[in-house]
Amino acid sequence: MDSNQKKVSMYLDNLEKSKRFIIEKFLEDQNNLILFESYLEQPDLEKQKLIDTSFKKFLFEFRKKSFFKSLIRFKSIDFDKHLNKHNKRNILTLDSPINSTTKNNLTNKELIVSETTTFYSKLDPFEEIDNDQLKKAIKTLTSKQRLIIKLIYFYNFTQTEVALLIDTSPQNVNKIHKKAIEQIKSKFKYE
Repeated sequence: MDSNQKKVSMYLDNLEKSKRFIIEKFLEDQNNLILFESYLEQPDLEKQKLIDTSFKKFLFEFRKKSFFKSLIRFKSIDFDKHLNKHNKRNILTLDSPINSTTKNNLTNKELIVSETTTFYSKLDPFEEIDNDQLKKAIKTLTSKQRLIIKLIYFYNFTQTEVALLIDTSPQNVNKIHKKAIEQIKSKFKYE
């Protein structure tokens, strides 16, 4: 270690911890370090003024960067808090639970038919069935049975979702579904 570096390290050792950090950052710039070392070798008023103006510029920039850094951090935290508060207040109707008394917390969004589901051009999807015997069997079903069959087989709903849609229990939907399937099977003549 040469004498200039010893002088600089001695000077830094005698500083408080908070001041030391800023001085070390200031001296990381090679120009500032050379200026400071030359001042330590031969102190004079002109070098001192140069160091002072350089340090003031550095300190101003350092504080400005620190200010904007903390400003960005706290503003982003505030923004997230505000956004979360807004989302909790203005919940989409699709995101709200269908029935608050059930434990499964099924939302309206989950009942929307997916884009992959095939939609028929006609209003009644049963008209698209090619098998005449099956068409006749389905026409003998009650309107509730037809609705459940339509939702399960044409729109890919689960029995729980169908139960929520028609405001009944999943057990009742299962019972109606089984009865409709048995009724359809009974209409077919086995060969």
